[in-house]
Amino acid sequence: MKITLKNLHEATAQEVFDQVKNHLITQGEQSLNSGGLCLYHNANGLSCAAGCLISEEEYNPNFEMNLWGDLIKKNLVPSTHSDLIGELQQIHDQWEESAENGMNMSDSLEACADNHGLVFKR
Repeated sequence: MKITLKNLHEATAQEVFDQVKNHLITQGEQSLNSGGLCLYHNANGLSCAAGCLISEEEYNPNFEMNLWGDLIKKNLVPSTHSDLIGELQQIHDQWEESAENGMNMSDSLEACADNHGLVFKR
């Protein structure tokens, strides 16, 4: 099952984590605008950790420049798994900073899995 905003409430935390982890590792780069700011969906077809949970049909440009928690407060996205999605969003947004500190994406994702009692499968 591809998780989107429509069915997020039906997904387990492990399913959300696995989808986002696979997305980030496969994509291999951040979803940024021309100014270097993180975007849910960018013009090149990339999406961030939280953005991969938003289908093209559900996407709204007004999501941009808002943290996941802000979108919840505005009732634009469901609150299901909000802590996990927020942490995954931070991992994406701090991609370069983490690399400069010697952490790779897998290290960060594994730490996130541990924080949430999930399994990190390589």
